[in-house]
Amino acid sequence: MPTWNDYRALWRADFAVIAFLAATALLILLLGWPEPLPRWLAALDFVLLFTAFDALGYKWILRWGYRINRIRDARELTYLEDGAAQPLHPWFQQATAAYRIVQHGIFIPIGLLAAAVFGWRPVAAFLLIWLTGGCDLLFYALVRQRLSRDFPWLTGWIWIFPLGFLWRLRRHPLPLAAVAANAALGLAVATALVI
Repeated sequence: MPTWNDYRALWRADFAVIAFLAATALLILLLGWPEPLPRWLAALDFVLLFTAFDALGYKWILRWGYRINRIRDARELTYLEDGAAQPLHPWFQQATAAYRIVQHGIFIPIGLLAAAVFGWRPVAAFLLIWLTGGCDLLFYALVRQRLSRDFPWLTGWIWIFPLGFLWRLRRHPLPLAAVAANAALGLAVATALVI
């Protein structure tokens, strides 16, 4: 069970709490926005809301896991096998899977509701940014963490996009430059979609 100190530590640690509250307030404002609704603002809000929720949820998993398993160093959580990060502790894998179910269980209905209220374009723009790695880059900014040089966890699903596909063929983790270029491509297409 989280303590008051846990909440205070999360508030002070990064921008995820502030971003989540700001994105939630913006979503409420957008629901009452007079026509015509700026689609780009709705798409931006979905990106921020999803990424802030992801940052908070993932950090809570790690924070509780550290306490429960008495882990002192994040490097104890993973090891590299065939260029991909694999969890050492079974609790980490189970907690992450449970968190992803909750995450998608919340955002699929929100996406469907948003498509009904705001139209399909802002939701499609959000999905493009998410699928091309833009939300992953924003995640690091919100939690104030240095970007990795490699993104092995993205190699599994970002491969359908041009730069990800090249690294998938080479069987190497995606380097930061490829993720940034992929995310820029996704952002450009998403921008064209909502403008």
